[in-house]
Amino acid sequence: MGKNDAADDVPPGLLHESVRIDCLHHLFERQVHQTPQRIAVIAGDKSLTYLNLNHQAEKIASWLRMKGTGPETIVAVCMDRSLELVVALLAILKAGGAFLPIDPLLPDRRKVELVSDGEIQLVLVGNVDLDRFGKSNSIVTTIPDPSGLPECEDIEHSQIDGSSLAYVIYTSGSTGRPKGVMIEHRSIVNLMTWSQNAYPMGESDRLLQRTSIGFDASIWELFAAFTGGSTLVMAPSEDSRNLASLVSTIRKYEVTQLQLVPSLFSLLIDEPGFRECNSLERVFCGGEQLTGLLVERFRKLRLRASLNNFYGPSEAAVDVTSYTVEDQSIPARIPIGKAIAGTRLVVVGKDMMPVQSGESGELLIGGVCLARGY
Repeated sequence: MGKNDAADDVPPGLLHESVRIDCLHHLFERQVHQTPQRIAVIAGDKSLTYLNLNHQAEKIASWLRMKGTGPETIVAVCMDRSLELVVALLAILKAGGAFLPIDPLLPDRRKVELVSDGEIQLVLVGNVDLDRFGKSNSIVTTIPDPSGLPECEDIEHSQIDGSSLAYVIYTSGSTGRPKGVMIEHRSIVNLMTWSQNAYPMGESDRLLQRTSIGFDASIWELFAAFTGGSTLVMAPSEDSRNLASLVSTIRKYEVTQLQLVPSLFSLLIDEPGFRECNSLERVFCGGEQLTGLLVERFRKLRLRASLNNFYGPSEAAVDVTSYTVEDQSIPARIPIGKAIAGTRLVVVGKDMMPVQSGESGELLIGGVCLARGY
């Protein structure tokens, strides 16, 4: 369907000559203009078109603004994978705020600590999570049903730009106490724009969202599909614990793009039925060392999907390098690849000077990808 064909279905003020791409949600809004009636997100037997998802997010954004959400304010989100989760994240961005994703499966004490440490003014939760924060906590609320909210005009974004805060994610704490990493819009937009150029996704693609929202890899899953008009498939909660369920989801929804850590990928390769996941076109690995042995096992399945290795710390907007594994020569350790656009990598020695090729050293990362304060 072309732009003119869908114009009658689009609320007044939504269509413009061009869409400014300064912020993460602008990538989504551009696609709303281009393919308003295409399915944007699926969760179980429910789905939303790009237009309907935008409409719901706009209404929640207006509600959030009335509650004080605006530039540089952080709204925590503690919700299971659902349509409501996607609506909430987009709404926070549209309201001008930044989101802090919290895994609902975290211990209740840890959730409270994250909210307290981040000086959060509002926490959006699903109905099942309301009691976990305590009924007396006035900043915790369930996201309202958009159908019960009044219509609103197109949200104005002039108060935020690429330097505005987009989200806060907490590190794993492997080097000490977990800390909140503050990512600006320009950093995550750089990743999404590069990703769409390097690994294009189109209207026929379906990307599976299965990573816990408490990990930064989920940010790419949640928003990458929207850069090319693809469909985001929200994995059922049982997929996190049951490999057979994960395989069933991939086959049922004909998932074409899949991201997972190598340790889970290793288990998935051995799962009966995975070799029949013929819809897969790309598998992305990250978060752990990808080995040549694992690649060889995957190749024996003879699936058509390419295998790609990503690397990056939370402090650098999810990923800073990529490497596509070739069939001709598979090394024992798969390289992390080359720097993505807008990023510079240098390996230095103890004297902080660049080392020669083949020498070991410490990897330094620079560029637009870096979190605020780095």
